[in-house]
Amino acid sequence: MTSATKTMSKGNAAFSNQVTNVLNGFDVLFNANKLGKLHDLIKSAAKKYAAVKVAYTKTNARVSNLIAALSIFCQVMVDIMTSILAILGAIPLGAISSTGSIAASIFNSLSSLSNDTVQIKATYPLFDKVSAGVSKALPSNKNTQAPVFRHALKVVDLSYAIGGKKILNHLNLTFERGGKYAIIGRSGVGKSTLLKILDGQITDYTGHVYIDNKDLRTMSMAELTKVSQYVDQNVYLFNDSVANNTSLWENQSQSKHRLQEAFSKAKVDFVKFPGQIIQENGQNLSGGQKQRLALARFFYAPKPIAFVDEGTSALDAKTAKLVTEEFLKDPDMTLIEVSHHLDHELRGAYDQVIDLGA
Repeated sequence: MTSATKTMSKGNAAFSNQVTNVLNGFDVLFNANKLGKLHDLIKSAAKKYAAVKVAYTKTNARVSNLIAALSIFCQVMVDIMTSILAILGAIPLGAISSTGSIAASIFNSLSSLSNDTVQIKATYPLFDKVSAGVSKALPSNKNTQAPVFRHALKVVDLSYAIGGKKILNHLNLTFERGGKYAIIGRSGVGKSTLLKILDGQITDYTGHVYIDNKDLRTMSMAELTKVSQYVDQNVYLFNDSVANNTSLWENQSQSKHRLQEAFSKAKVDFVKFPGQIIQENGQNLSGGQKQRLALARFFYAPKPIAFVDEGTSALDAKTAKLVTEEFLKDPDMTLIEVSHHLDHELRGAYDQVIDLGA
């Protein structure tokens, strides 16, 4: 029983750690349109925990049953001994009446055992209901068609305020398909706010945002994340392999080339092998290494629109320039990048540099 309790304790800790690890990466899965993986990963951890829990319950039940069996055996032996002594005349015959009390104790024990069994079986439908509900609530990982962005993303008379303070005021912008745009300006002018509005993270704005003439407010997040991806300066990495952190648990046996290509574009040169394990939120990596893996995650499965919010801020100038060039030379990608330190040599490569502070 002591061993089973220790195993149960370890299983509980492992389950809690895995759930925390996955939920902390919610934004990563959300922006990659892979929320279905949230269910898969937690379900996998839950199955492992359930196996430990079942083993513990079985052990506990065996111990309880053994104690009950010994109790019954002892009570029966007392009844037999009482009868023998009564026959031999050592005790009065009336003492045999105590057998009824002993029998009652036996049947009570059996009744309790049966009741426990029924209660355990009664929980099965509850688990089935929860599983069905979660499966229904979460989106499918399967995209029926490739993401399409044909014309332009337009911002029309966009305004946004926080606590009565205007952050964005009657903004009008057009981002053409395949165009490269840099958003600059002093701190606090709303660069990241604008990007989060375009990405659907902020919705309480006035005005309109259109993607191919479709109002952003009428689009589901599943639709939006099929055509766009947000690359944040705040990186989250899962406690898993480098390969899984990059591909978000796709089958790498069918996409080794894509993985290597993503590493090459993001300048990930510190990985010894794809199966290398990353500690929770990349505790065993530097800020620059974490950011490069986040960029590799984007390059592994690029979307037509890339919202990049200081995506190279933790990189040295040379590496940041090389990675930015990878974004700029893709003719099919629409790049909308927020930058506090725009590389002067690359400034001319952008179709438009938008200064919100001007």
